[in-house]
Amino acid sequence: MWSLATAACVIPARQALLDAVLPLDRGFRATSADRERVAGLIRVLAAEAPAASAANLGGEWELVWSDAPDIVGSSFGTSTGVGGLSGPLAAAVRIGQSIDADALSIANIIEYEPPAWLASAVPGLASDRLQQRVLLSYATSGTRCSLTVRGAAFAPRTALGISLRALPPLELRGPLSLPFGSFEVLYNDGQLRAVRTQQGYFGVNRRLPDGASWD
Repeated sequence: MWSLATAACVIPARQALLDAVLPLDRGFRATSADRERVAGLIRVLAAEAPAASAANLGGEWELVWSDAPDIVGSSFGTSTGVGGLSGPLAAAVRIGQSIDADALSIANIIEYEPPAWLASAVPGLASDRLQQRVLLSYATSGTRCSLTVRGAAFAPRTALGISLRALPPLELRGPLSLPFGSFEVLYNDGQLRAVRTQQGYFGVNRRLPDGASWD
């Protein structure tokens, strides 16, 4: 539990971080100066209330910030969907994680919708959703979380306005499990989590509201 003195420091630092990242479209609209500022705010928050371990990861999370080039460094730009993960036939609208702490598994999720030009051309297409998932297992040691790739999955959520959520995802699993790097949990209050990857990049995820999930 936080002391009153710790809470008095953490709450403003936490809000300052959220205020800084929310206008930046998860990092897709960030300049180098923005990235330096956000990194500094994450360090301040982690110094005020450092995570004691990599526990309490379980649940449904949505990405609110990343400076990792493999997420925000694509050349597609920010004209549709979530920045560089969008293309001419699909717009990525949400990014996040579904973590099962009992099974020690993580699904990294990108959710796509049709781009505006295609949705306007095909009636009923605007509400379509498709999720791409990378399936991982994890192990923790202290504040470090080590990842292993188990496979991939594709999960249609809606097609032509019809819910497909009852359908199981199409999973692709190979015979081998491959290391997928690691991350260090810097801050985690159960609702907001900040991490630093093995390559030194920062990520911030916020827990989905009660009752919301990726399924």
